[in-house]
Amino acid sequence: MLLVLDLEHELEQAAELEVRVLHEVTVALAAVPVCMAVLFGIGYASLATLSAALIITAVFAYRAYVQQASAGFIL
Repeated sequence: MLLVLDLEHELEQAAELEVRVLHEVTVALAAVPVCMAVLFGIGYASLATLSAALIITAVFAYRAYVQQASAGFIL
């Protein structure tokens, strides 16, 4: 009985980890077009690079604020 409960707990943890990884990949896939738009909109690569870092940091900070991700992803 204990082995079955432990296996169920492990499966729940694995499913939760899979959802977290999927959220992070989704953020990355959404950030690429936004950062490309900033690059072509501004026209300066150095400003676009700084903007991309700020955009991604803001997205992760918002997700930590609404508790969809841990605050460790901000840094």
